[in-house]
Amino acid sequence: GTAVYRASATATLRYKLPAPAGRWIESFPHETTEPLATAEELNQDYPNPCAPGLFGSDRVWTEQASAACSGRCPAGFECPIATAQPLPCDTGHYCLEGSPVATRAPLQSKL
Repeated sequence: GTAVYRASATATLRYKLPAPAGRWIESFPHETTEPLATAEELNQDYPNPCAPGLFGSDRVWTEQASAACSGRCPAGFECPIATAQPLPCDTGHYCLEGSPVATRAPLQSKL
């Protein structure tokens, strides 16, 4: 797939998927004149990083063609921003599905 960004009437930036792991770019089945990123976004962090709580594989380009990336982080793992591979939760912590960071498990008292 190819995503197209038209910066002006005379200049076009083409970005061919796959994007780097943990990132996505809006993709269309054909060329478009609609901007896929603003000039400001292109100067910052482009292709877009997968949001916290999501992960993005670089193996399947269709999973990089929208902000949904490859999907929600699975339970037992954490996915900070631009995660390519979900990270296992540390001992003493838990991670629900879609967790951007691990949560410390409450201490249990012995009675």
